[in-house]
Amino acid sequence: MFIEFKDHLFDNYLEIDNEQKAFLQRLIFLEYVEQVEKDRFNERSHLTVFTTMSIDMLEYKEDENYEACKCMQDIINRFEEEFDDFK
Repeated sequence: MFIEFKDHLFDNYLEIDNEQKAFLQRLIFLEYVEQVEKDRFNERSHLTVFTTMSIDMLEYKEDENYEACKCMQDIINRFEEEFDDFK
């Protein structure tokens, strides 16, 4: 995983209201933006936020952490709509 979050971050994701989901999604998205920018600067990485999130989502799927997987998919879908060049 590129970004490690505390285990409880995704607990009850499917049960929280939309306002809390939106807050959590933005928080996680900003963590990815920050990490990708650091990697681009320090390591000359060419990974995008979308690619990094997709890789992490696959790892969550392997770990059978379906709430984290759903959250990541929601974030990808949300920001795909907000930013034309997200992918």
